[in-house]
Amino acid sequence: MITGKSEHYWTAVFLDEDFADDVPKLSVEEEEDVMVGGIDPIIVDAEFKSADTIVSPRAYALAALAATLEGIAEHHTYIQEEFAASLSRHSLDLRQETPEKLAGQKLQGWRSKFQDYIGQVRYSTLQILRKVNEFLDQDVCISPEGLPCSPAWLSVADEPNAKKSLWRVIACRNKLREISHELDYLVDEAKRELIWRCRARTLM
Repeated sequence: MITGKSEHYWTAVFLDEDFADDVPKLSVEEEEDVMVGGIDPIIVDAEFKSADTIVSPRAYALAALAATLEGIAEHHTYIQEEFAASLSRHSLDLRQETPEKLAGQKLQGWRSKFQDYIGQVRYSTLQILRKVNEFLDQDVCISPEGLPCSPAWLSVADEPNAKKSLWRVIACRNKLREISHELDYLVDEAKRELIWRCRARTLM
């Protein structure tokens, strides 16, 4: 949360979202660096350790948002790859099975779980993508050149670090869009595989 009454007098409040995680965001060494002003605990970056490198609260907010979205995009990429591997593995196995095994309980269970889980991931990915799109298109009003057009964000264009953070946010938006398309493709592939199995059972 970023709050303040001017560009030069502001506060960043960090609500610890990792309190229940087994793996903390910062290592022990990094936590020690935080205490001496080395690494920022919100954006996890030593580049912003000096107050001189951050001109506005919006620049800081963009850095925090970019860091968070990069973590989300990386996590969703891993999940999407696991779904793709699972579908590929089961598709190969199914083409080698007998009609009895094609109708087996284990196969039905996998199909149900696959559709349920990928549906949840698709929904969450689309929700995040929608929020990021709203922020970029309605709040910041990104120009074709990747610069803010909204009056509230115009000063960001004069801050090199802020522009880099904004471009990182845009890159994450594009990555999430790509992941969403890949998940849609996997859902369609699963449906085609189901049609193939039904035809195979009929012919056998």
